[in-house]
Amino acid sequence: MTDLVSLLTIFVLAIFVGFEIITKVPPTLHTPLMSGSNAISGITIIGALLAAGSTDDIQLAQTFGMIALAFATINVVGGFLVTGRMLEMFQRKEGRRTMLSQNVVNIVYVIAAVCFILDLKWMAHPRTAVRGNRIGAIGMLIAVVVTLLSPSFHGSIGWGFIAIGVAIGAVIGAFAALKIPMTKMPELVGLFNGFGGASSVLVAAAAVTATVAVAAAEVAAGNPDPLTLQLKIATVLSALIGSVTFFGSYVAFGKLAEFLAVKWKLYTWQKVIKYGFSLVVAAGGVWYGVAAGILPHGATSSNGIIAIVTM
Repeated sequence: MTDLVSLLTIFVLAIFVGFEIITKVPPTLHTPLMSGSNAISGITIIGALLAAGSTDDIQLAQTFGMIALAFATINVVGGFLVTGRMLEMFQRKEGRRTMLSQNVVNIVYVIAAVCFILDLKWMAHPRTAVRGNRIGAIGMLIAVVVTLLSPSFHGSIGWGFIAIGVAIGAVIGAFAALKIPMTKMPELVGLFNGFGGASSVLVAAAAVTATVAVAAAEVAAGNPDPLTLQLKIATVLSALIGSVTFFGSYVAFGKLAEFLAVKWKLYTWQKVIKYGFSLVVAAGGVWYGVAAGILPHGATSSNGIIAIVTM
């Protein structure tokens, strides 16, 4: 519970810092700011790295992690490159793996967070915006490197998944960021933001898959249940926020690209897909509740859905 309170405190402080910084940005820099802050949200790449490389031979979790890593890399690489392209309009023309202790890793994460704050701060003026984009990219690189060197990362199994995910994401992100015309930048930023949301959902899925796979064995061996309250809450919030981000960004992209109407009438097959996905999500919630111990193992689907709705 102490860790959960600490995380909530950091979250609230981040809200105040973000509000204070972003309100100072002039309207001319709003689009680059949106792109840069979207790239920073690609910090889900850290969770994707851990999901792809830290699981003990759980193929499904590693696959989720690899796809999440590809999506997050598209968001990070593409986001910073797109921001750099937009900010050019405001410029005048001119061997051996070492393991770090967890304390050192945490300190470096703080340094990376400071880089992100400076990124947003310097985006408030055209003269410093380019510098801000670069410091944000450096902060992201620092966070990725220190994660690969952290004790939490056991990459002997997942290096292949990591390499595939990074390669796919970097190629797609860089190509889109450098080749898409400047007139299509708002749509591209929305699309990148959607990839970040999808990565968040997949990281949550990988965490649940890996934890549920070892939970029974851990409890049988007399160890504490790895499905802690903090993990349950973090997983649900990650999936919820990521889903809203993904589908919201997709709709925004479609409207900006003018292939989705502002208001449209759903056909029968679209309704089937819509409500079918809703049923799948509800069933998945029941399964997660049973697996996580929120619902009793003998609960029926109807009882499970009622329990989830009333929680």
